[in-house]
Amino acid sequence: YARKFLRPVEGLYWISLFELFGFNKVVFHLCSLLLLAGSAALMGVCLDRAFPGRRVCVSIAVLLAFFLPPVSCLTYVVFTDNSRLSMLLFWTSVLAFQRWAQQSSRWRGLALPMGLYVSSFLTYETSSFLVFAVPLLVWPVYRGCSDRYSDRAFLIKLCVAILAAFSAAVAL
Repeated sequence: YARKFLRPVEGLYWISLFELFGFNKVVFHLCSLLLLAGSAALMGVCLDRAFPGRRVCVSIAVLLAFFLPPVSCLTYVVFTDNSRLSMLLFWTSVLAFQRWAQQSSRWRGLALPMGLYVSSFLTYETSSFLVFAVPLLVWPVYRGCSDRYSDRAFLIKLCVAILAAFSAAVAL
């Protein structure tokens, strides 16, 4: 399955979960909820960094991100982890892009966020086109840093990185 549908990260997740715990329903459900909670928390961190004055909105978004997915289906369906794992990796990549924007904003600093995005893409397709929303979450972080060089150079680097990451993910 993981090889046929080009989802190697998902395959590694399932194999390692099974090797560690066997087919233990409680552990599988707990891991599903932990992935969902981690993904929602990382989304909240990214939103808070992009929009620091909107903590109430961020809190509501985190709660909705955790409670709106059909948590009740975990009782019947175990294979829903792939999207949660994908979103966890996607929000980690957004956080890495934001960190890159805060720090040096050099080309070589883009390898980690791009790699995390490609990993999320190779886990499941839920995050495929979300990469094009990354500038909306990175630009406010960059603008918050006062000692910056050209806005144009930053945007070019960011857009090239996003297009390169998307192209690499599609090519794989």
